[in-house]
Amino acid sequence: MYLCRIAVAIDIRCRTVATLNAASFVSLQDDGDIAPGHIAGFDIVAPIFAPVSVARERWSGHTSLPRHRHEQGYLCVVLSGSYEEAGDGGRRIVRAGDVLCHGPFDAHCDQFMAVGAETLNLRLPHFTEFADDFCRVRDPDLIVRTAERNHDEARELLLSMLEPVHSVAQDWPDILAADIRQQPELCLGTWAKGHGLAAATLSRGFRRVYGISCIAYRAQLRARRAWRSLVNGVLPLSLVAQDSGFADQAHMTRAIAALTGCTPLHWRRLASNGFNTQGRHGRTLAP
Repeated sequence: MYLCRIAVAIDIRCRTVATLNAASFVSLQDDGDIAPGHIAGFDIVAPIFAPVSVARERWSGHTSLPRHRHEQGYLCVVLSGSYEEAGDGGRRIVRAGDVLCHGPFDAHCDQFMAVGAETLNLRLPHFTEFADDFCRVRDPDLIVRTAERNHDEARELLLSMLEPVHSVAQDWPDILAADIRQQPELCLGTWAKGHGLAAATLSRGFRRVYGISCIAYRAQLRARRAWRSLVNGVLPLSLVAQDSGFADQAHMTRAIAALTGCTPLHWRRLASNGFNTQGRHGRTLAP
């Protein structure tokens, strides 16, 4: 049962999609003219999360999955084939032996190469998150054999074998994505001028790679960063909003509710009641 469904009074309920196929992966609304009740990068409705299938999956060649978001964190082991993933942690072409580490509320899009790919997903406990989004494991077959007996054992074994891999920027959209992750308040206009790009080129080029505009990407990463801060810290919500770059606490509340389906007050209550947001391997949800 997902955490957002814990019996605590919340303002917005979470919903998940029922089936696992390309059509079921729903993107968050992109930016544009901001109507009442909207903020850049979000549509203020209960979010739709893509499910995490704990099983081996086979993806056909030339399959594309538009940008989608998962409520629960998980590890994805690539067993064969290859595909490109572009998301909150950057972009990388992954192959057999690669492991993608997805934290809670992570969003990404996928493009499978001609040969397709086979993957194995292992759910993470609670809200474990990693400093490295891309890793490798030297013996993926051992993980598969262990998972056939016990998924929890396979997950713990995989966690003990992970070797971080640093992604290398392929083009300017990747450089921009990395700069946004490092500088949540990055001025996109200044960045575009500094790299000799027109505003329209910046928006179209980034969307082509990441499935979302750079404005919406920045807004969603800001909300995710604020969520990490409030579940890990004790600062008043107004200060979390200020430190995270929001105009005010109400703005942050709308953004986090759109991202997670739950209000900041709900998450803070869970944290104050002793909910553990740190994984066994000491990787906390650092802002």
